[in-house]
Amino acid sequence: MKRLRTICLVLLVTAPLTAEAAVREFRFDQESSHLEGSIKYALIGTYEARFREFGGVLKLDDRDIENSSVELKVSVDSIRSRYPRLDRIVRSDRLLDTATYPTIDFKSRAIRRLADGYQVDGRVRLHNISKDLSFRFFFEGPYRAGDDMYVRARGQWLVNRKDFDIIWSRWLDHGGIVVGDYITVDWEILAFD
Repeated sequence: MKRLRTICLVLLVTAPLTAEAAVREFRFDQESSHLEGSIKYALIGTYEARFREFGGVLKLDDRDIENSSVELKVSVDSIRSRYPRLDRIVRSDRLLDTATYPTIDFKSRAIRRLADGYQVDGRVRLHNISKDLSFRFFFEGPYRAGDDMYVRARGQWLVNRKDFDIIWSRWLDHGGIVVGDYITVDWEILAFD
C-alpha cells in the first residue's frame, strides 16, 4: 500500500511536467523561410515583393496540434521587390507608412486539424487596425536534425487592403482598377527548437 501511494504521488507530481514538456517552442529561421506579398498594379501587372525581416514563434504541442499557438512579427520597412522606386512608394505614407506603422503582427487564437491540412484563426494587426484572419496551412514535422528539432509550414493569406485603411488615392481608389484591392501573402516557414 505504501508503495502504491508513492507511485501515485510521483505520478501526480510529474504529470504536469510531462504535459508541459510536450509543448516545444520553435523559432522561425529567417534565412530558410520566406514571406512574399503580391497585389495587382496596372502599370506592371502584379507588384510582387518579399519581406526580408520577420520573426515568430510556434509553440507546438506535438501530442495535439490544436493546443498549439503561433505569433508572427513582420518589419514592414523590409519589403523589397525588383522595383526600388515602387518599394519607396509602398513604404511611404502614401501606402504602408512604415515610419508610423513599422510592423505587421499576427497572433493565433485557435489551430484546427482539417481533412487535408490545418486552419489557424487569429488576429492580424496592420496599419494599426486589428482584424480577424483565418487561413489554411500545411504542416510537416517535427523532424530531427542533429541535436535540433525543426518543423515546416506553408500557407497563404488573402487580405483586403481597404479593410486596413491602405488607400493609395482618396479620389481615384475606387474599384481596384489601378491598384488591386486584395493582397495575397504566400509564406513558408522553417522553424527550429
